Amino acid sequence: MVPDRPDITNDGVASFYNRDRCSPFYHLDLHRDRLLRAAAHFNWPAVAAKLAGEAGLEYLTASIPEAISAQLRQDHDTGKARKLRICISRDGAVTHDIVETPARPLEGLFATRLPPPVVAPAGTTGDGGGHEDQGELAGNDNDKTRNTMTAPLDPLPSRTPVVIDSRRTRPSPFTHFKTTSRAPYDAARARIPKIPASPSAPVAPVAEILLVNELDGGILEGSFTTPYFWRDGRWVTPPVTDLASESEDTRAAAAAAAATSHGKRAWTGGHDGVSRRWAIERGLAVERVVPADSVVDGEECWLSNGVRGFYAGRVRLVSQHLES
Repeated sequence: MVPDRPDITNDGVASFYNRDRCSPFYHLDLHRDRLLRAAAHFNWPAVAAKLAGEAGLEYLTASIPEAISAQLRQDHDTGKARKLRICISRDGAVTHDIVETPARPLEGLFATRLPPPVVAPAGTTGDGGGHEDQGELAGNDNDKTRNTMTAPLDPLPSRTPVVIDSRRTRPSPFTHFKTTSRAPYDAARARIPKIPASPSAPVAPVAEILLVNELDGGILEGSFTTPYFWRDGRWVTPPVTDLASESEDTRAAAAAAAATSHGKRAWTGGHDGVSRRWAIERGLAVERVVPADSVVDGEECWLSNGVRGFYAGRVRLVSQHLES
């Protein structure tokens, strides 16, 4: 649930869903687009027909049961946040459920700038230091008049702990499209280690684990987030397609390949997620392979998803925090 009209202007993009409509649904159009891409890949024509165009957005909102709608209206009036989960089956039937979720600041939901790391850890490239003109691509630096929404940067000790999976995951359509088949992610989360917060502190919970691509040893994605790493003076995120074969029409070509391959395409990355799309289209990050062995202990990173938006994380390499 988000305010009706987030006050984000002159961000270089003509419009976006939550600014143009009185809607409490966070990036509903981007969520719908992702469903459409999955429907094309898995050859679900009934779903594609029901979700296409403006009528598709209306279908998703009109299908919400009255009991859930009433709860959402009440939450909207009181400022509570809820996660609305929409599942759609092969025949286009929709089911819904909602759960309460912590409220997030607009700066995190609709970030137009990700601050750079306070310190770029040894072993990575690019300057840190938190300078105001960093954290965006060079093409944006000359436009100092635009309004920005800077994602909130929590103090280092309170940032979300992130670890790297000890095993590798093979990419597949089920790691590229968001489905109810989450076996690789559930398996990774089951392997989350318990590490001490400090040498004298009790065990601290780890909130996220990064999957490693079996094909190239690069970071695939998080178990429920997209990660961003500071490399060569900019934020980068792992690619979801093969960069070597990309052209100017990358997204269209990838969609066409997905629609015709029916599972035969060798996927090279994770989810083409909602918040990831926002970050790429607004120049907050670029695609780049991030070898798992290039990530260092204590490294600052950003995480994002279609519920929480953007929030700060910090890598903890297990081998450097467990007793031998």
